[in-house]
Amino acid sequence: MKLETILDIQSSADGELSADRQAAIAKVLATDPEARQLHAQISSLRAVLHRHESVVAVTDSRDFYWSQIQRRIQSEEHARGRARTGGNGMHIWRWLAPMMGLSAVIAVVALQPFMGGKEINATANHITTVTFSSEADGVTIHWIN
Repeated sequence: MKLETILDIQSSADGELSADRQAAIAKVLATDPEARQLHAQISSLRAVLHRHESVVAVTDSRDFYWSQIQRRIQSEEHARGRARTGGNGMHIWRWLAPMMGLSAVIAVVALQPFMGGKEINATANHITTVTFSSEADGVTIHWIN
């Protein structure tokens, strides 16, 4: 059975289909035993849920009830707005941490000519080198022994 048919059967059991779709599903239910079984299962589940659904009565008026919900939503939005602006001073780290990293890279690049690097003479008898390169991983390793 197609997913669209299953969803239409569910909508039919819930009473949510238009008249023409309901007529099409009625034809399917008349000819397909699997569809009838699914419709019966959904209908019985719906009946059980309605039988055991607890009724909650709100003593406040509708306007008062929804105004409380609206105030809670607004207070949460206000609290999130304060947290987003960083009321505790942590928002500066959003800018400071990347700038510190960038300045460290610039310092290393700028000071490279002044760093006294040693050149290794690989022609000496006691030095051996091994090079491994992997283009797939983008790695080249030089082992100097």
